[in-house]
Amino acid sequence: MSKTFFATTRALVVLIAFATSALAAPEEIRLWPGAAPGETGPVKPAENQPPKSGRKIERILAVADPTVTVYRAPARTASGCTIVVCPGGGYEMLAWDLEGTEIAQWLNSIGVTAVVLKYRVPRRDAVHFYRAGLQDAQRAIRLTRHNAAKWGVDPDRVGILGFSAGGHMTVLAGTHWDQSSYEPVDAMDQQSARPDFLVPIYPSYLTDKSDLSKLHELVRITAQTPPTFIAVTQDDGKNGLDSARLFIALKEAGVPSELHVYSTGGHGYGLRPTADPVTTWPDRLEDWLRVSGLLEQRSGPVAKTTKNHSQGVTAAVAPAAAKTPATKVEAVSPPISNVKTVTVETSVPISTTYDADTNRTLVSTSYVRFPARTVFSPKIWIQLRHSYAGKEAPTEIESVDMVVLHRVSAGQFGGKSKVRIFADEQALELSIRKIEKKSKRKVKRQNRKRRMSNEVKAWVEIPFSQLEELGRSRKVVFENLGLELSREQIALFAAMHRQISDK
Repeated sequence: MSKTFFATTRALVVLIAFATSALAAPEEIRLWPGAAPGETGPVKPAENQPPKSGRKIERILAVADPTVTVYRAPARTASGCTIVVCPGGGYEMLAWDLEGTEIAQWLNSIGVTAVVLKYRVPRRDAVHFYRAGLQDAQRAIRLTRHNAAKWGVDPDRVGILGFSAGGHMTVLAGTHWDQSSYEPVDAMDQQSARPDFLVPIYPSYLTDKSDLSKLHELVRITAQTPPTFIAVTQDDGKNGLDSARLFIALKEAGVPSELHVYSTGGHGYGLRPTADPVTTWPDRLEDWLRVSGLLEQRSGPVAKTTKNHSQGVTAAVAPAAAKTPATKVEAVSPPISNVKTVTVETSVPISTTYDADTNRTLVSTSYVRFPARTVFSPKIWIQLRHSYAGKEAPTEIESVDMVVLHRVSAGQFGGKSKVRIFADEQALELSIRKIEKKSKRKVKRQNRKRRMSNEVKAWVEIPFSQLEELGRSRKVVFENLGLELSREQIALFAAMHRQISDK
């Protein structure tokens, strides 16, 4: 397998947002009625920016007027749960798409309304570098509860999720909710700043620099700390240690929590799938949200606030506790039952390349790894391809190729001419146009033993009409591979169909 293939698979993302035609477009809202606390004017990007990676990432380098962008979950699948999303970037910039908008689209696909926070960067204070971000995070949580009735969400299910520096800010929001980081500016600040749950993903800055065996003094874990889900990798510098220390403190305080430490994956992967085990962390988060009851759909009006979020909350200047007034709640519009159009959005790279030498155009997705259920399961990658002569796409397209790359066992396709797929329990027989097999002997470095590695690459022909059908399906199962695709993976078929149809 070529190095180019591995480089390609490491730069993938499969994101899906199922939405009806009535779904509102994302709405951007200014966080503060005037200037943010302590702001006097425009700011310049930090002089020493983090190095750019080889991946395409939208980076926001300077923010003086913070905002939130609201991605409301589709009415037919909305659970009422809301998550404030904090992109990372070392408090110097924001990885806006990788750890912001792409996360919002995925959250929408599981029924969660996402509020993406564009907090102030770069750092205003070398010592208290987190202060502006924490102020913006607390204000974003209050703004979300203030608009709960308008957005049709539950004010008792408002969480916060962040990556890297955004993960640090997430932890601070969950451990300093009883201490307002700014003076109240309007009635919105009477709302509670306590998140109902925390989701720090590869969080940074959690331990004491002089003693890594201790959490930083800012990380104040108590029995009132919200339930927490943590995901990190062992090879992510000291962030794995930071997360382990955080989990231990949560456990000792009796706070419901869950920690996933993956062997490899590094840092800054967001939701974009890779060949590393950490690529499955979104599935584990969805499991945790469901088991915790946070994704439970509730009919009728949104539940009124029953928790006393503000108990013990103190203002920045006046330490007296402030009680949260009762929240006025309005009924949510009933789910739409006669949906005719479903729009599927995906960030899978779909490229169109013209080769002048052969006078052919290739439309293809990148390879997408389909995570195995166990460590012993075969590794499978799938790519969708379509080629045609010339530069202009034909008016009628008969079929596209699904290239299935299957490692470990060479027997799955052996001697077979068709692949059997079940789309919503309807069987589809797809022809195998070509098969390539490779066997390699690999040497283990430790004991110098040789082992056989098998690879099978099968070109499966998908009629264009069935490509659309697969993209509309709720459940797709490959009988030959014993593989069930997730909703995010099914989006690949719909995206490819739309890409070609629009040509």
